Amino acid sequence: MGYKILLSGYFGFDNVGDEAILNAMVKGIRKEMPDAELVAMSANPELTARKNGIRAIDRMSIISIMKEMRDMDLFISGGGSLFQDVTSRRSILYYLGVAYLAKVIFKKKVMIYSQGIGPVTDPKNRERMAKLFRKLDIINVRDNQSKLELNAMGVTENITVTTDTVFSLEKPDHMAGAEILANCGVNTRKLTLGVSVRSWKECTPRITEEIVKTIEAFKDRDMNVVMLPFHFPHDLELSERIHEQVKVSESDPIRIYTLKNLMGEEEFLSVMSNMDIMLSMRLHGLIFATVCNAWPIGISYDPKIQSLLEEMGRESAMEVESIDSAELVRQIDFAMENMDQLKEQTADTAHLMREKALLNNKMVKELLTGENIRR
Repeated sequence: MGYKILLSGYFGFDNVGDEAILNAMVKGIRKEMPDAELVAMSANPELTARKNGIRAIDRMSIISIMKEMRDMDLFISGGGSLFQDVTSRRSILYYLGVAYLAKVIFKKKVMIYSQGIGPVTDPKNRERMAKLFRKLDIINVRDNQSKLELNAMGVTENITVTTDTVFSLEKPDHMAGAEILANCGVNTRKLTLGVSVRSWKECTPRITEEIVKTIEAFKDRDMNVVMLPFHFPHDLELSERIHEQVKVSESDPIRIYTLKNLMGEEEFLSVMSNMDIMLSMRLHGLIFATVCNAWPIGISYDPKIQSLLEEMGRESAMEVESIDSAELVRQIDFAMENMDQLKEQTADTAHLMREKALLNNKMVKELLTGENIRR
């Protein structure tokens, strides 16, 4: 039987991490349920439909949303950090609103899929979340901290901890990414450090200064530094600013590049498979790195970064408020000196995380069919 599933998330906003979430969801659910009809709510329905081979609707069209909800079998609020009010005060109300519409108004099955929960700072938002989440069929979170956050709100039932669905993606062939890098002048035979940064409140000037100093510390090394923006155009602006401020000369062996073109998530993963080390403020920069066996080093602007590294048994990330180039240099040096061992360790971690991520899609099938298919 072909079930109809409506997918909600931060889709269609040119954020590589969130587009990878949708990519992984579609692939994973189709593997478990090949006949399922998948429909995504997107800010760019045409692009979303074309990239993923599914139908897509305008996420802000209440008429379109209600039309799809009338005959859907399951509503999935999927991936990322949708239920938090730190980066936006309004978005949490949107995601609560559409889930409320699905569960309370249309009385359909609703699943929270592979989400990081919080921080939720507004007491009214915490109350709204608790009231709605107690009604939901499955709450599937990507880390233990998210479960604790829900518990603190008084939500204790139907919670399962898995991991981010992007871990279910397989390591891609590196050749397409190597060609993209070569077209930018990158010699992929050299050791390559990827860097992904984002602006963060009043910390942005310090981020810029400390990342510049970190890169300059390696100017005598024969290596590449590749700035990899995840969210366009915001991350690109900061990446270019850092690139411009790094003081190295043509005689220095280090080479610095910024990838300026928006890539699809599969191209981005292929590029990432040519990195040896990944220094990232973006959560999915760390996840992509792990999938591609590059050693991840995190800078935390949000508890989700620490939660991920803890789940993987890794060294805690440096907090963005206290970002320090000397410590970043120490961690990068350590990775360079132990590269073979760390790549092997990363591959083992990727395998374990992939097995956990695949549970997300088994839970979708169980919820719809009543089968117990998890092993």
